[in-house]
Formats: sequence, C-alpha cells, structure tokens
Amino acid sequence: MPEGRPAVTRTRLTSAERALRDAVAALREEHRGWTFPPRVRVGELAGAHVGLEVPLDREPDGALIADMVDALVERALVEGVLPRRRPGAGWVLRPGAPEDDPTDRSWLREVSRAVQLRGLPAPGLWVVTKGGGTDLRTGRTRTWLRARRS
Repeated sequence: MPEGRPAVTRTRLTSAERALRDAVAALREEHRGWTFPPRVRVGELAGAHVGLEVPLDREPDGALIADMVDALVERALVEGVLPRRRPGAGWVLRPGAPEDDPTDRSWLREVSRAVQLRGLPAPGLWVVTKGGGTDLRTGRTRTWLRARRS
C-alpha cells in the first residue's frame, strides 16, 4: 500500500448507507465540475424526489426557508414521492466537505418540521456532497473515493 494513504476497508452497508452512496454517485454523474448550486430535496434518498435550488443571490431568512420547504413538502406529497407510512428523507446537495453546517441544519430542520406537521414519520436528514454524506440525526459521516450505484 502506498505510504500516506489510508487503508481501504470493505464493510457491509446498511440500506440507508447504500442509499447515501447511490445519492453521492448520482450527484457525481449529475455535476461533472466541483461547483454547482446547492439544492434541497425531499422524497426517497437516491430515489424519487422533488427539489429546489437554494437561492444564492441573498441569504434566505427563516421565514423564507420555512415557506419554500413547506411548498416543497406539499409538492412531494402531491407527486407521491414522500412516503406516508414510513420515514422519507430530506437532504441538501452542495459542494464542499460532507460536514455539519448551520445553514444545512436550518433547511433540514424546516424539512423535519413540515413533514411532522402533516402527521408523517420523522424523515432522515442528510447532507450529500461529491465526497460522501452525513446523517444529521446520528452525526455519522461516510465518504467514498469511488461511489458506485447499487
């Protein structure tokens, strides 16, 4: 093994980790460059979903975030991409490292609020980047050098 490189480990992935790896792979296919506009998505991680692009021209305040996410969750229900009987997911796709960020938390907190206000199970909350993803509920981060779809 080359010096300075971490050892490659092969572990069995949970279904959530497989979905996360698939979401990372899909993001890499969707955007070839390293910069792209951040997005918020609701539905099934690495499955059917609806999304919106985060406005970059100004920092959205809490009320605007709540209104945008409320409309997004409603659209997800109308289009049938957000499960009603089991937890769905909300995630932020953005450039950078897959680490916890206050801006991501504000968007995903609103996803959780909007979903639970409709009487649905609490969603999984994720930050997904080209390098990997973080489960904001557990704080666990997974990264992949070569993310492949399942």
